[in-house]
Amino acid sequence: YQRRVRGEEERKEEKKEEKKKNYKKDCTTIAPVYQVTCKLCDQNYVGETCRTAHERLSEHYSYASNPTAKSYQGEALALHYRIFHSGCVPKLWFKILANESNTLTRKVLEALYIHQLQPEINNKDECKELTRFLI
Repeated sequence: YQRRVRGEEERKEEKKEEKKKNYKKDCTTIAPVYQVTCKLCDQNYVGETCRTAHERLSEHYSYASNPTAKSYQGEALALHYRIFHSGCVPKLWFKILANESNTLTRKVLEALYIHQLQPEINNKDECKELTRFLI
C-alpha cells in the first residue's frame, strides 16, 4: 500500500514539474503570436512581438492596470479597461497561438489569427496597419 501511495505522489510531483516546464516555456517563448482574453467579459485581443511572451504580456497587464495613464491612451487593452472595466483589477488570460522568428511570417500569422478569431479588443487602426504592412 505504501509503495502505491508513494508512486501516486511521485506521479503527481512529476505532473507538477511538467506543468512548470510548460509554463516557463510559454512565458519565455520568443517571437510569439498570442491571444489575450479578458476574463471579466471574455473578449479577446490578438497580437505578436519579437520579444518574449513575458515581456509583451507584462506590458498588456500594465495597460489594463493603469488604463488612464496618458502614455497608454492608444493601447487597446487600456481603452478596453477604461470603457468596460473602470476601477477593476485586470483578469487576463494569455495563450500562445504560434511562434515565428521571421517578422513578415509572424505578422501574416497575426493577421490570419485576427481574421479567424475576430478579436473584439483589437482596434481598427491595428488592423489597418497590418493591412498596410502586408500589401
